Amino acid sequence: MKRFATLVCLIALLSSSLMRAQDFRPLAISQARMRSVISTFSQNTPEFTAVLSYQVFTTQGVPTTQLMSDIRMTKDDMRIDLLVMSMSQIPTEQRALMKSLRMDKLILQTSISEKKMYLAYPGIQAFQDFPITEETLNEITTRSQAASIQKKVLGQETVNGYQCMKTLVEVTESNRPPEKALVWFASDLHEFPVMFHMGKNGLLEVIEFKNVQLVSPNPALFKVPTNYIRLEDTAAAFRLAKERLASMGRPFAPPVGDGNVIPAEKQR
Repeated sequence: MKRFATLVCLIALLSSSLMRAQDFRPLAISQARMRSVISTFSQNTPEFTAVLSYQVFTTQGVPTTQLMSDIRMTKDDMRIDLLVMSMSQIPTEQRALMKSLRMDKLILQTSISEKKMYLAYPGIQAFQDFPITEETLNEITTRSQAASIQKKVLGQETVNGYQCMKTLVEVTESNRPPEKALVWFASDLHEFPVMFHMGKNGLLEVIEFKNVQLVSPNPALFKVPTNYIRLEDTAAAFRLAKERLASMGRPFAPPVGDGNVIPAEKQR
């Protein structure tokens, strides 16, 4: 597994899934892999909470993609809280749709011990669950153990208030070309990686961890509330959201879209 490309691709997949807002099943595998990649670079600090920022910039420094979320990790679990309205790459109409349905906040909870990913919709008090296969977990473990990481310190810099060692990191794996990235490891956070820079196809991809706290997150945050309704698929989530609005005397009126809004048949 390519460490840097994997982390970037998985965050991009998360953004893409939100744009479609229809099928979140691929996220179960991607979230397990994403957790593994983050763990690889934060081995000294396996438990933490932070704000995760992902941005893509053109050669002119113009941002094209952004994602901001809260992230919490333990040795076994990972939770990501997403605010859809902050993701400007998602079409305005799509974000308006999610907000009108009270589905603009999503929580992704990945449990390795339970071999599941939970997608919770706090606004409608519901959730979906997706399996993470044993095959996927074995693949992640095998490739993680096989990867070789070489570091070359380039100097010291301050990033988001943290004193960091700016480091050129090269990752190699059998039968794959080596990958390189700049990583800033915070000296006062037990070498926690607070920023990654990766160049690809003329674009600069930046991953940052802000407001890092090296604490054990509350275990209750990794449990789906018992009063949440389990849903079979995403279509059921949209049906429930519409029913909840109707019960409040607020009939649903979908915003006019540009082709990215969920089709009517998916909303029924």
